[in-house]
Amino acid sequence: MKILALITVIVAPTDAQAREKYERHLANVSYEGALARYAGWTGIDLSTLDPDMPLQYADVDGSRSIVEMFSKADPTRTWTSRQIAEFIGIGGTGAVIVGSPRTVAAELRTWRDEADLDGFNLSYATKPGGWEDFIELALPELRRQGLARDAYDERATTLRESFYGAGLAPHPARPPRFQAPRRAARGHPAAGRRRRIGLSLGRIGPVRRRIGPVRRRIGLIRRRIGLIRRRIGLIRRRVGPVRRRVGPVRRRTAAVLIRSTASKGASP
Repeated sequence: MKILALITVIVAPTDAQAREKYERHLANVSYEGALARYAGWTGIDLSTLDPDMPLQYADVDGSRSIVEMFSKADPTRTWTSRQIAEFIGIGGTGAVIVGSPRTVAAELRTWRDEADLDGFNLSYATKPGGWEDFIELALPELRRQGLARDAYDERATTLRESFYGAGLAPHPARPPRFQAPRRAARGHPAAGRRRRIGLSLGRIGPVRRRIGPVRRRIGLIRRRIGLIRRRIGLIRRRVGPVRRRVGPVRRRTAAVLIRSTASKGASP
């Protein structure tokens, strides 16, 4: 595992020039925008307060680590809304290093040695100007002092491999997936459950084999029933016209019977 720190570097040929550059960046910080960013992180709206009023720590439902960064990390310092806006306006929650290439190299070396860091996640005050200044001014000095490498493994095709080396950086999710034991250890509560489940599955197998032929027979019966229903439909369609013809014949026959019965009753 590699530990990286978020950091913003404002570098110039001399310390004085770097400080002037930092002051120009600071003058362009949006006070309202910085406080809106802080409110999004913590859920605390500081825009309604006096910018120079001292603040105190308060429990929040948002990111408590951000709040504690301005209160508990340095208990001797009292922050104001303006100072918080200026702090996060350049570099966000990360540290800011301002100075010449030698000053930047010395600060980064101190961070590496004191905090035992593996590297830095380089942020910016302006994009891409901040990165261009770092590459042109700070990086050569870092390489001269052996704090930055000047060559990369050509076999590395991913950022992970550039950190750990080509072929030496398996994904963190891979070992648990492929090295997890397939069976529970003896004595573990899951071991007995696994055996019971196995027995249940073993009993289900023969039942499924018996059900298979029954399902196939039921399918044949359903198809036969379908054929019978279609035949019945054909018969009904044929019987319909016959019924329509028989109806008048029945009515005529009934009329004849009625007349013959009436004539018989009228005869002496």
